Amino acid sequence: MNARRSFVWQRMRTSVSLVVCAVLVSACLVSGRTNPVLLQGEQRAQATALYTTHCSGCHGPAGQGVVGPRLLGRDLIEKYPTPEHQAELIATGTARGMPPFRQHLSMAEMVLLARFTQEFR
Repeated sequence: MNARRSFVWQRMRTSVSLVVCAVLVSACLVSGRTNPVLLQGEQRAQATALYTTHCSGCHGPAGQGVVGPRLLGRDLIEKYPTPEHQAELIATGTARGMPPFRQHLSMAEMVLLARFTQEFR
């Protein structure tokens, strides 16, 4: 290839890379995924107590999974991109064995638990 063709191909690859990056960033923004604000102080203490009491028996003390699935990695956040989505799962439970917690926890507590588990990543 001559120098001009090489230059054109390089520019095309760069342009395509920029477009792909822009699409991926847009998809993340549209999906509602954001970097969660880390829990601190009283919220962290409350979330830790709730998780230890209601979740760690099945999901493990650090979310590694025991009887229930692991909460580490991107799988959970991809299925439930916001704490509110995950709180709905906590409220209703699953057909595969997770009991519904809506009678035991308030929606605010379930959202707090979801935020806490999203920090496991």
